[in-house]
Amino acid sequence: MLCLTFKCGNNEYAINSKEIIEVIPLIRLHSLPKTTKQFVGYINYKSEPIPVIDLSVFFGYLPAELLMSTRIMILNFERADGSEILFGVLVESISDIENFDEKEIKQPDINVEKHPLIHKIIVKKNRTINLITFRSLKTLQLET
Repeated sequence: MLCLTFKCGNNEYAINSKEIIEVIPLIRLHSLPKTTKQFVGYINYKSEPIPVIDLSVFFGYLPAELLMSTRIMILNFERADGSEILFGVLVESISDIENFDEKEIKQPDINVEKHPLIHKIIVKKNRTINLITFRSLKTLQLET
């Protein structure tokens, strides 16, 4: 499985490249009042406003620093009614694009209700990587 890897806090994460539409550099974020802490604003993506969440805050870490290495992953989210929206995921930096063997991908023994994005765990040599998916989310909560 081809994945994009990155860090949040002290943990390493991966997301299947098939979920990613595009990775773009940090561009101007337009904020809105009365939104959740993980929602950092909207960006103008190909003449469409799309919401952006800070994955660090979503996981309970400090907000991502806005650095030259900061990137926004553009993803597609399917709503409960079947309609789809684009949204951005802010990460401080992308580590790599890696191909993982199916034997390295394990089913975690965790309560997925508390960790809705953690899909599986990748164990490769001395690394443990959380494989996440946004497809398992029931909603994308942006308002408070």
